[in-house]
Amino acid sequence: MLRFFSLILLFFSLTACSTFNTMIGIEEEIVDFPPGEYIGTAKLVKLGEDKPSDLIIEKVKLNFIPKEPGITDGVGVLTMNDESQRFYWRTEGNNTDTWNVLFTKDNNLYSSINNTFKFDGVVTSSETENKIEGRLYFDYDSSITQYFINASQFFKPKILPPKAAIAIKGGDSFDIQAEKVGEDQEELEAILSKGATEKEAAVTKTLEIKQMTSDKGVSTITLATEKGLSKGDYSLQIIRSKEYKSNGIIVTFN
Repeated sequence: MLRFFSLILLFFSLTACSTFNTMIGIEEEIVDFPPGEYIGTAKLVKLGEDKPSDLIIEKVKLNFIPKEPGITDGVGVLTMNDESQRFYWRTEGNNTDTWNVLFTKDNNLYSSINNTFKFDGVVTSSETENKIEGRLYFDYDSSITQYFINASQFFKPKILPPKAAIAIKGGDSFDIQAEKVGEDQEELEAILSKGATEKEAAVTKTLEIKQMTSDKGVSTITLATEKGLSKGDYSLQIIRSKEYKSNGIIVTFN
């Protein structure tokens, strides 16, 4: 009996293991490190101090070129101090939203072997932003310099095309679906605009966001309109954090 229960315990332990799932034909979806361009700052870390300085800040751009599945090392470009240099990168992650990122300078035939750099950091992924943080170490002729890197990819909101044309009356409410809007309804604005014509002045209205629900990355947003809007076609946009503007869709008022 003890042996029987031991076998059952072993079975459930293996079931939780991705290796066992692969053996029995259950494939897990692999969520890979998000490559592309990350833009941000490099703050100098003074020797003997743990925190980065707020006095010496450089702009930095990291471009991780996408690689084919199964390839261990990728190629990227570091741009800083008006200089661009290639590097090789590799990652390990939790198959969800966090990855450790390492890269080192590509010491090819045309680069100086006395000048090198390396990076060790973490990338985190969310609906609206991919963020990379870590230490960048420069070794120029045996002189070591360290920077703290903070760089991001930001995503604009995206309104999904409605299944049918939106045609309403002033005072009515209606729903739209959108992606990359985040979780904080207070960070969003819904702007309705109509261009100027010979007979009408330009109209811009901020709509009330009555509620927002999300499911698998798609948010359903309920918007309220006010009475008295003139008839015609209006463009609707979503703005997140007063900076990131979505595409526009047409809303017709009858």
